[in-house]
Amino acid sequence: MTILQTGDVVSAKAYGFIDHFGIISENGTVISNSKRHGSVVEQSLNKFSEAGPIKHHGKVGPLSRSQTVFNARSRIGQSYELFTNNCEHFIRWASGLTPKSPQLVAAVTLIGGATLIWALSRLR
Repeated sequence: MTILQTGDVVSAKAYGFIDHFGIISENGTVISNSKRHGSVVEQSLNKFSEAGPIKHHGKVGPLSRSQTVFNARSRIGQSYELFTNNCEHFIRWASGLTPKSPQLVAAVTLIGGATLIWALSRLR
């Protein structure tokens, strides 16, 4: 079993297929930017994962573990924004990395590609 440390990033499935990311605090809670709650929240690991499996990603950025948690906690209550401030943007920012959302980019690319294929098929 992996031991979770302060400042580690974890993820759990949300809505059955999306990876929801958060940061482990020194209290063993998880700080995340939650679409379900509409903002950055701190909650138990069980509530974060909705009692499902957790994936451990470890420390992801250059900042110290305590600075990462400090940054994350400083944003509690800040609004969730899908395109600019989702859970991936949040954990990367708190960890000292450039905020970005690979899942969002993949989803937009997939939807855009499917739409283009559909549109081109209609031109025949």
